[in-house]
Amino acid sequence: QIVPINYVSDHEAVYFRTAEGSKLLGVTMNDAVAFEVDDLVAAPDGRRDAEACSVVVHGKAEVLEGQDKARAEQLPLRPWVPTQKHTIVRIAVSEISGRRFDLSKPWEHMSTRG
Repeated sequence: QIVPINYVSDHEAVYFRTAEGSKLLGVTMNDAVAFEVDDLVAAPDGRRDAEACSVVVHGKAEVLEGQDKARAEQLPLRPWVPTQKHTIVRIAVSEISGRRFDLSKPWEHMSTRG
């Protein structure tokens, strides 16, 4: 399942807030997860679409409680919309992969082969 979330990361984990629903159910049913972040990076001359990057993290998700949750509450992790999201999930990173794409000449990535 792919869902948009706001998150914060450090060198060892990714954290996100959630409420009851599909995201929480998913990580409680299967803690082996993948997390993807995509971004566009502006060129030095100010063009917004000079480079794109995509990073995928694989790891084990767990719902935080007790002292772990209290420490995570100090992270800059707040919902973008006014919803109640009291559950914090940590993804312990086991693998990271990523790619960068130069978008300044998109025709170089296109192929006429079928």
